[in-house]
Amino acid sequence: MHPRSVLGFVALAGLFAAVVWAKARAVQARCAMARATPRPFLPLPAVWRATLAGGAIATGVSLQLAGRPTAGGALVALAMVAAAHRAPCASGSPRGPGRWLALRPCDAFAPPPYERDWFDIGTSCGRLAAAVACTVGLAGVRVLHRLHPDLGWVAAIDLAALVPIAFTGCASQLRPDRARAAAPVLEGVYRALASVPGLRVVPWARVIGGGTIDELRLLLAPRAPLPGLLGVELAVAFCATPTGWAPYPEVLVRVLEATSASAQLARCAPAARSSPGRRPDERVIRLFPRAATRAGTVALARELSAALTDRRSAGAPPWAGPERRRAAPRPPAAPATAHAGTHARAQRQLSPLGRAC
Repeated sequence: MHPRSVLGFVALAGLFAAVVWAKARAVQARCAMARATPRPFLPLPAVWRATLAGGAIATGVSLQLAGRPTAGGALVALAMVAAAHRAPCASGSPRGPGRWLALRPCDAFAPPPYERDWFDIGTSCGRLAAAVACTVGLAGVRVLHRLHPDLGWVAAIDLAALVPIAFTGCASQLRPDRARAAAPVLEGVYRALASVPGLRVVPWARVIGGGTIDELRLLLAPRAPLPGLLGVELAVAFCATPTGWAPYPEVLVRVLEATSASAQLARCAPAARSSPGRRPDERVIRLFPRAATRAGTVALARELSAALTDRRSAGAPPWAGPERRRAAPRPPAAPATAHAGTHARAQRQLSPLGRAC
């Protein structure tokens, strides 16, 4: 083998090993911030995996050029396995104490800080790096294909080794932050409900030590609520999927026991179960929209606000449904004789002025 070829393979091994090692360090830093445990596909230290990936990719390319494509492709696949990451294992530690405070919309829905991760396809830097790598790789494939058709196909296949670096170990595989990840979902719901007449809606955040926002919700209530209604909270829960986490909105209705609001809520949602709230006499009902979309969440919030509005207060819209009240039955009429005797006794008890009147 020519010495220049050896130097080229050594440079390829070192470059790929450096990329795999940097990717492992970025995944470890992100998991440390999210209190999660990284899970590489090969349970080896980062240095060993980077060395294995670099040696495998360089040896595989050399075997492919030497006319042994099967063995070379197997080593390229081994390099991909060494560079891949599985979904991190999140720890289920309980949250500490916090306070619920109302925020301004500009503070609650502020854009998240800029994330500079060149190895995550979910960030702008990662997409830029992937686009540059694809452009350079395709240009190299075209040049090699002109030199020899087999070289072009080998280079195109070996470019797949960059796929696990960009598409595994991403932030989308971590448990989403309840504040930053829920803000884009709740912002659209807030803008849709802010223009509803007779409804008050404010961002509602849980603040822990140091002023850090731990969770973001929307607190809404009718302007004329039924007695016993403490509030309606719109939250975003995240469900685990095979490819990551998906947002799912939910509605929490907080009422006091044995009040008009609790009775009305029992009529509207008889199948919903209640759970204890923040106070001893508080009950919480958890509801989900029919469709886990912005329109479904807005529709459920408007239905609850209309059902929990006290229509007897001033300014509330009149009841437009069918009349369900029934007149009280009249008492039976007294016999004529008994009525005459009672009237005579009453006349005898009246004063002379009363008789004259």
